Amino acid sequence: MNPKQALDEKNNQSHTNCPTNMTAFPASHPVSARAYVFAAWALAMLASLGSLFIGEVMGMVPCNLCWYQRCMMFGLPFVLGFACYEGSFSGVKSALVLAVIGSAVAVFHSLYYAGLIPRSVQPCGAGPSCADDKLELFSALVIPYMSAAVFMAIAVLLWAALSIREPKAAL
Repeated sequence: MNPKQALDEKNNQSHTNCPTNMTAFPASHPVSARAYVFAAWALAMLASLGSLFIGEVMGMVPCNLCWYQRCMMFGLPFVLGFACYEGSFSGVKSALVLAVIGSAVAVFHSLYYAGLIPRSVQPCGAGPSCADDKLELFSALVIPYMSAAVFMAIAVLLWAALSIREPKAAL
């Protein structure tokens, strides 16, 4: 048995006794699931830090829909960091749920901002408007569109990581 096989067997044994039945990331795929999860973690970390920069440094007050998106995004770096470190698919599944919910809110926000959802639907109460022109950075980047793109990219990366899972061996 070569060292790589011994390490793979050790990793598989350590995860088989786990109470939550986590499965280790397979190592035989050309692009590892861990690489996809790490890329999703990096995107989530960048988006979270960017959101904090926009709110705290630039002084832009987030609207209600932005707050819902922040709730989904701020948890992702922690969940994905743990999943990447542990090599567990259960963390990836949890993060995928957050990314899909965040994508849904971000797409709704983007459609509302674009005027494709009637203004009679008012998701924002008191505070800044969800369709305000102040949601643009540098007069070109629209925050709801960036949020939707990042959530969707994270969801695609996590879906790719889950699709790499090797089939279970027959008993």
